[in-house]
Amino acid sequence: MSENIVKEETKEDKKNESENIDINKKTNKKKEEEPDDQDIIDEIKKVENPILKTKLLYLNKLNTDLIDTKQINYKPEYVILRNKYELKYFDIYQKIIDIAIGNNISDDSLSLTKEEMEKYNIIENEKKEGNEEKVKKKPIESFFTKAIRNAKFFSFNKKDSNILDYLVNIKFIPLENKVDFKVEYYFNKNPYMENEILTKTYYFNLKNERLMKCDYCDIKWVDIESNPTKRIKKKKKAGTKNQTVVQDIDSFFNMFYKNKTNLLMDDSEARFLKEDFLPNLLEYYLNFPRDDIEDVKKK
Repeated sequence: MSENIVKEETKEDKKNESENIDINKKTNKKKEEEPDDQDIIDEIKKVENPILKTKLLYLNKLNTDLIDTKQINYKPEYVILRNKYELKYFDIYQKIIDIAIGNNISDDSLSLTKEEMEKYNIIENEKKEGNEEKVKKKPIESFFTKAIRNAKFFSFNKKDSNILDYLVNIKFIPLENKVDFKVEYYFNKNPYMENEILTKTYYFNLKNERLMKCDYCDIKWVDIESNPTKRIKKKKKAGTKNQTVVQDIDSFFNMFYKNKTNLLMDDSEARFLKEDFLPNLLEYYLNFPRDDIEDVKKK
């Protein structure tokens, strides 16, 4: 028994090692394709116009400074310091969650000035009639469901959509080193699975911030028919009984299965969740065209 476990772990280690090698190969290949500083200098020397040559040399110096600055990002101490500031993202996100689910909202969280109420056509009488507390406690219907669907990062099938109707909360939890983090997906009780919380944890290399591994949860489906990662077909051949065929299909819930994903996919997923979905949650809920998000923020 123990021998089988060791073999299984060894096989998994080799898989992760292979995926890390693939990532490193891509990085090294990119470095090889990029010209070094001397190649650029040699090319600039060929320019005859002295003014243009001077400008190009200065641009090259700035470019070198830019590269040096970027490389600081990979120093472990810088990563930790930067991520301490990024924790503010999580704090603000928690306030968004509180408003979205109508939980622990402070008195000033939803306070508006008279000018703002007039500007956005909010009836002040509702506040006088005691409806303010009802507004605070009422959750925004399908807030997280709409946001994650509109993000269009994940694959969804019909059964996924039915299950995601029960999604009520998504929590981002930074771990002790401020770089690794866990995501918790909360569901109301539903006829598809026994779990009310699904989790996935992402662990990164502090030196280069690449994903090293993930922890996955165990989903307990009510039955095989409820599992959205499977398609069940019944086939009948002449002279035989009905045969049930189970096929793996694309599903949002594949992300929770170690054997249905890989390190590169998980790395892309982690970066999307933290760097895109988290800061743009409201825009995704409102279903802004993705190209318009930065333009909206500048206004």
